[in-house]
Amino acid sequence: MKIYVIPLGPVQSNMYLVEAQDAFFIVDPSCPPETISSDVKERFEKKGPSAVFVTHGHFDHMYYMEEWNEKYPGIPVYMSPLDKGLLSRPAANCSDLTFRGRAFRDVTDDIFEVDGKFICGNEQGGLRLSIYSTPGHTSGSVSILFEEYWAGKISDKALFTGDALFAGSVGRCDFESGSEAEMMRSVAFFATLPSDLKVYPGHGPFSDIGFEISHNPFF
Repeated sequence: MKIYVIPLGPVQSNMYLVEAQDAFFIVDPSCPPETISSDVKERFEKKGPSAVFVTHGHFDHMYYMEEWNEKYPGIPVYMSPLDKGLLSRPAANCSDLTFRGRAFRDVTDDIFEVDGKFICGNEQGGLRLSIYSTPGHTSGSVSILFEEYWAGKISDKALFTGDALFAGSVGRCDFESGSEAEMMRSVAFFATLPSDLKVYPGHGPFSDIGFEISHNPFF
């Protein structure tokens, strides 16, 4: 599994391009399709993404969600239904904090439909997803575990946490539907995960669970 990070926008949100099993997946479509870099562009453009995932309903993590949907019609865009109510209201999706507040069309499917399922392939060679509800930043915040399988065994894994967990911190809880109590419950959940699990957050550098347990003051 190869993971490419593309930071962009006024708050340097991380969009991730995940390449696995000859397929591509987008996590947090904060960048337009044309930003896919040259080292992977040729392979990517032959197929496009197999799915797009949105970790939560804030503008900086889904700004180009509609553009990805229009360029690749029929490709599912997954998001928690708990955050769908944020899409149409700039004050709720936080786009009113920038120079250009905007509403978003709901082009999404329920992300929990793929929980525990292989998004491509099978145990002999495929990618399995686990969708974890990790509220606090928003009520619909999710973390997405990608597990790559070869010959019946997990060969690689990565956790995409959006703004639920950063390297050394957690997301703000003072936006609409945020909750400090829920965030601390999410932190407690993260602490139960394997220490070597790599964490790819919505902003900033990647980390792993063990490092966060030892160094993140919220643990």
